Amino acid sequence: MALYFSTIMDQTSMCTMSSWLRSKQKMFQNRVIVSMLIMVNFGNSIIISMEALDPNLMLSIVASVINTIIVIMALYGIFAFKPIFVAPNVIAKISLSSAALFHGMQEAESNDSTSVFHFLWLLTSACLFIWEIHAMFSTTFGIMKEMKLRAYNKPPPSYNQVIADDIPPPTYEQATERSNKPLILDATQLEAVVGLPSMPMQFNAIVNCNAMPLHRKDLTNS
Repeated sequence: MALYFSTIMDQTSMCTMSSWLRSKQKMFQNRVIVSMLIMVNFGNSIIISMEALDPNLMLSIVASVINTIIVIMALYGIFAFKPIFVAPNVIAKISLSSAALFHGMQEAESNDSTSVFHFLWLLTSACLFIWEIHAMFSTTFGIMKEMKLRAYNKPPPSYNQVIADDIPPPTYEQATERSNKPLILDATQLEAVVGLPSMPMQFNAIVNCNAMPLHRKDLTNS
C-alpha cells in the first residue's frame, strides 16, 4: 500500500513538473517572439523618424537615441519581470503608429507609384506597431501574473524571522516593575466616563494593583 501511494505521488510530482516546464518554455518563446518584433519595429521606427525629421539632422539623431533607450528598457522589462519599463515603449509605438498613418495618407494623395509603395510600407509598419502594442499588453499581464504566482509560491517565514519581527516579551524585572507600579485614578474622569453625578470635591486616589479595589461609597466616606 505504501509503495502504491508513493508511486501515485511520484506520478503527480512528475505531471506538475512537466506542466511547469511547459509553461516556462511557452513563456520564454513568447518573450523571444515579442523581442524579435520589437527589434523589427525598432528599425522601422528609426527609418520613419529619419524621414519625418530629415531637414533637422540633430533632432533625428536625438530621436533615434531616445528610441534606442526605450527599446532597451522594454527588453529589460520583458526578461526581468519589470512591467514599468514596458510602458514607455507602448506609448512610443502608439505615437509612431499614428504618425506613420498620417504621413502615409499624405503620401497617398499623389499619384506616383513610388508614393503608393511607400504608403503600403508605412501601413505595414503601423500594423506591426499595433501588433507590438497588443503583444506588449499581453506580455505585461503575463509578467504581473507570474509575479503573483511567485508571491504565492514563496515559502513560509522561518521561526527566526517570525521571532525577529515580533516584539520580545518583557523580562522578569520589567514585569514585576509593571505589576507593582501604582495606578493613579482621577475621580472626575471616571465619573465623566461612567456617567455618574459629579462629586462635591475633586481628588486623586492612588491605588496599588495588588490591593483591594475601592468602591465609590468608600471614596465618598473618606
